[in-house]
Amino acid sequence: MIVILPSDHPLATREEISFAELKTLKMLGGERGSGTGTLLTEALGPQAEDVDTIGNVGSTEAVKRSVAAGLGASIVLETAVRGEIASGSLARARLEGMPLRKQFFIAQITSSAETGPAARLFKFLLESD
Repeated sequence: MIVILPSDHPLATREEISFAELKTLKMLGGERGSGTGTLLTEALGPQAEDVDTIGNVGSTEAVKRSVAAGLGASIVLETAVRGEIASGSLARARLEGMPLRKQFFIAQITSSAETGPAARLFKFLLESD
């Protein structure tokens, strides 16, 4: 997971930002219960309360559009913003000294795992960051 910023933000050219810098950002969350808030709490401990979350805007797509419009910053899965990073509509930074990783669980029916779309999806998920 990475911090996303508007492409014209002063921190947009940085590879990493510190927690002190993160605290200066207006943060946008995704859907309630999406897990990002829990992830931050686990990664930052009591310091998570120091993050200025200004609201939840819904889906990841809504978060991306809101950040691109300059309404704030957010933390999302890197795979969700690859296109926007490549096009320059969003900037990304890692949180210095704090790898943010989201854990996913995959269940599959054995017969569907060998060929076809299910097999390709399963392979993609296993190879993703």
